[in-house]
Amino acid sequence: MTRQKHTSLLKLAAIIIAVLMVHSGTCSESAPLWYAVSSIKYNVSSNNIFRYNHIDQDNTLQLNCPENITTICDIDICSAQIRNGLDVEVVKGIPATIYWKMEGATEATSSQTGINQIGNFVFNEGVTFMTYTAVDNLEMWLPVRFRLLLRISRHQ
Repeated sequence: MTRQKHTSLLKLAAIIIAVLMVHSGTCSESAPLWYAVSSIKYNVSSNNIFRYNHIDQDNTLQLNCPENITTICDIDICSAQIRNGLDVEVVKGIPATIYWKMEGATEATSSQTGINQIGNFVFNEGVTFMTYTAVDNLEMWLPVRFRLLLRISRHQ
């Protein structure tokens, strides 16, 4: 045999010995040698070639959006304070950020950092659309939208 073949044989023997030493605690004595070698080959291949992020499907964001709101105010009043029913509920997942935006008769926005809820707010007469957006740590976002209709009572 040539020197190059001896070197290759020595390398192969060193790999087999290393595999047996590493797996001696995890493999039973009856486990075949090919099992230990194939499992090492798989681990080395996957660590060097395939890089992936494990996404836990059970942590997907899920929100309960508030119901559409219709309310009536007196003819002399052009706005009304709504004190409940404006907040979104996190049903599943862990949001890194929740922010909101109002468009229409009333316009306002929250900060885009932290967890923001509307809570209570004074709305102008007309239709206001509210959009909540939740963002998780993987930067997956989930928007939900509802509307508030503030009508003036024409009856006295």
